[in-house]
Amino acid sequence: MKEIDYNYFIGNKKRPFHLSVGVVVFNDTKQVLCSHFSKVRDNCDVYSLMRETIRPNTSLEENLRRGLREEFGVEAVIIQFIGTIISHFINWEGVEVEKTTLYFLCKLEKSDQSKITHPDKFEKQLGIIEWQDINFLIQKMKEQSETLQKTDYDESIILERALNYLNKNENNI
Repeated sequence: MKEIDYNYFIGNKKRPFHLSVGVVVFNDTKQVLCSHFSKVRDNCDVYSLMRETIRPNTSLEENLRRGLREEFGVEAVIIQFIGTIISHFINWEGVEVEKTTLYFLCKLEKSDQSKITHPDKFEKQLGIIEWQDINFLIQKMKEQSETLQKTDYDESIILERALNYLNKNENNI
């Protein structure tokens, strides 16, 4: 079989579908790790969970670990698969792409910000890394999606599922 030299998980003109893995990372105080972009558009701050495009020939878990290490400088253990979000966006080619993100709930194991790949690029493209209260993020994500009219900015349903799981299983985590 011929080896494919491109990432067929990235949406483009020929294949307007994109697949990624997303993560809700929580700490001992049940705060959630996120990216925070200041004043993106219309004076609106944007908060986002870690999302990483799947790479061919790697497992979901490998992609998840790579994304957490490269974007947030953390290691975490997977607790639970908590669902998907399907959204649409216009890519760099002007093509509408359907993006499916598979989300996992993970507990922080350790943090080492020196592990972030290209930290100078991170602030410009990926925002500031910060811990936030999960209820605050749920509200902010609903607001930012409404304000900016972008469906991929609303990950509140995933955060609500994470909160529900954490509340039901707090003695077992």
